[in-house]
Amino acid sequence: MAQTHLEVEIKLEVAAAAELPATWPAGLAVLQRETHELRAQYFDTPQRILARHGVALRMRRGGHDAGWHLKRRVSDTAQQETTWELSDTLPQPVAALLQTEFAVAPQQLEVVAEINSARTTVVLGRGDKALYEIADDTVQTFCEVDPLTALSARRSWREWEIEALNENDRSELSQLTYALEQAGAYPSLSGSKIARAAGALVPGALAAAKPARIIAALTAQDSADQLEARALQLRHTGDSAAAAVALEQAAQLRHSARQLVAGA
Repeated sequence: MAQTHLEVEIKLEVAAAAELPATWPAGLAVLQRETHELRAQYFDTPQRILARHGVALRMRRGGHDAGWHLKRRVSDTAQQETTWELSDTLPQPVAALLQTEFAVAPQQLEVVAEINSARTTVVLGRGDKALYEIADDTVQTFCEVDPLTALSARRSWREWEIEALNENDRSELSQLTYALEQAGAYPSLSGSKIARAAGALVPGALAAAKPARIIAALTAQDSADQLEARALQLRHTGDSAAAAVALEQAAQLRHSARQLVAGA
């Protein structure tokens, strides 16, 4: 049976060496800490019909919410998420929804990107009431056809997400954001993993006629993501020196992106 809820979250960028705070504001305490390996495939048509409607469709394995997920963007920090049980093929109710709302048939769908995340979650609350979840994600992605180069591309980055578990109580979001920023995080240029993984941020900014400095910042971020993925591959082959160079270059690009966004 499908379940729908409003997902309210804030996404932050963070360096690989950063650590989550040891203490939390507003009297919040750690109720639970877990680690998961998440593996997801995101689907759309070759024309990216779902993306144009602000919709993301994924099949994810791992974690507590493994299954098929349909996300609809509501605002910069909120998405309506509908979930179905995990299956190897597209569930019939999902197929019917796609056909009815978007005139998309299952045979039109293709894998847009694969996203694998090493996730640590920290649940915060008071007493035994869980109020917020902090997700610490180290993300590795692959897309078969990058929209700018028409080649395959790998990307990697780290992010922190704050999710309000009670959609009617978000009063400490700003305090939690500040605490994470004090620990080294900063606002993400991307509110969507799939847009970032699929290389859609720069083309989207160009199509929307965003300011030149924002396009330059997104370009720098995308280059940094690809350099970090390259560093992982180099490290895997034993070339730690080249990996270190790639990571340093990625860090410089991320710094440049932050300055561009700030208007420096």
